[in-house]
Amino acid sequence: MSRAIFILTILFVFISSSFAEVGWCGNVWPNDEDEIVEGEDLSVYFQIWKDGITDSSDSTPGDGIYATLYYRVGGGITWTPVEMIYNADVGNNDEFVAIIPASVLTAGVDVEVYCESFDATDSSTCQGNDQVGNPATEDDPLTYHIISPTTTDVTIHFSVNMNSIDTISEPVSIVGDFTSWEYSPIAMSDSDADGIYEGSVLFPAGSARHQEYKYIMGTAPVIWETVANRSFDIDDTSGSDQYIPMDYWNNCSTRPVVVIFSVDMSAETVIDPYIAGSQSPLHWGWDDGWTDADRIYDDATHCDQTAGDGIYSTAIEFPAGTYRDIEYKFTTDSTDNEPLPPFQNHKFTLTDDYDTLILTTITFGSFDTSYIKDVKLPAVMKLSKNSPNPFNTSTSIDIIILKRLDTPAKLSIYNLDGKLIAKLVDGIADPGHYNFIWDGTNSQNIIVPSGIYIYKLENGKYEISGKMTLVK
Repeated sequence: MSRAIFILTILFVFISSSFAEVGWCGNVWPNDEDEIVEGEDLSVYFQIWKDGITDSSDSTPGDGIYATLYYRVGGGITWTPVEMIYNADVGNNDEFVAIIPASVLTAGVDVEVYCESFDATDSSTCQGNDQVGNPATEDDPLTYHIISPTTTDVTIHFSVNMNSIDTISEPVSIVGDFTSWEYSPIAMSDSDADGIYEGSVLFPAGSARHQEYKYIMGTAPVIWETVANRSFDIDDTSGSDQYIPMDYWNNCSTRPVVVIFSVDMSAETVIDPYIAGSQSPLHWGWDDGWTDADRIYDDATHCDQTAGDGIYSTAIEFPAGTYRDIEYKFTTDSTDNEPLPPFQNHKFTLTDDYDTLILTTITFGSFDTSYIKDVKLPAVMKLSKNSPNPFNTSTSIDIIILKRLDTPAKLSIYNLDGKLIAKLVDGIADPGHYNFIWDGTNSQNIIVPSGIYIYKLENGKYEISGKMTLVK
């Protein structure tokens, strides 16, 4: 900032000392520990929110809001500051961007980074987190690992579930760094008409390892996803094919899912216990008021197991079309009183493979991300819904193995009593897309009665299942 601007700032603060501080800053991108390819300038993004200021315009930054990027080679002492420029309005936040020059990004070197906002109305500053909650501060900066380009050809396989929207505008396409974005989209196909579009892209040796992308549909007009850029890193050490876990258009769910929440409040004084969150029907009740639907229970009702044990529970149904990444907190007295790390909440991701999702019981006030792994689908294998469903003579089940399994998987059919009816395949371990047909017979090739059956993909470490209905 120039000396002239600084003088004006001092006068402005003197006259307008009642202005509120920046309320939040963060969402630094790339995230901590990301791998960055050498030889190209690196854009770093940073978001700032100030109530009534950053949400006032879509084309200009909020009045008096500035941002600075600081970087240094890992282990260095001196930070290099770079003034960040306004990039875009993201919801109620202002997003800023700055460049780390390619000359700094040498393979084998780590680069440390943090961003800082400056509010000219009161000279306050703010340092936040990256997009997954890692601190991005001067005392605890982000670290980027600089790596070389890919050494072999790799074909990346994409899939996107479009079942969350009523009308699909063809073609559904993928765009990204590798297509110069909108200039050369790659059309995808849905050959089995299940609403899941698939496509592949060959990345030749010498490609940047880190890639960003989005899905679009239609041509006139082109409809873009409204979520942030998706990303992946090319793995050129595990063969010529790499499967990206299935995406969802705008990261929205395609079916209603009941989620069961539980929190241990046995060490707390409980007056008015509620749950609050980011996605409807959850909401931040200490801001806009509570309803009976927000209450949690310790009375052996509403999925609570034992009355009076200090563990409070509730069951909430999230409708189809809900944004799948959900944040939430609990309260003992109807205020925002669960003390978690700065700017962080409990988190989980909705899955479309279950009607009911049971989250592990957490302890009030404790932030532990390990339980999230229990509710996410395994990252190495995927099980699609059978089609058709209900069915009469046969149904098709698709499996995707994303990387080689240490323990081979099997696909089996069970009845509702848990009895094994048939084993469709055993010993799947290699990456690939597999299709299996069940003709409604058991292991003795006898046709089974009409009813509901469970198909289950399991390998001892992971287990995914779905329901299907046989009608004779």
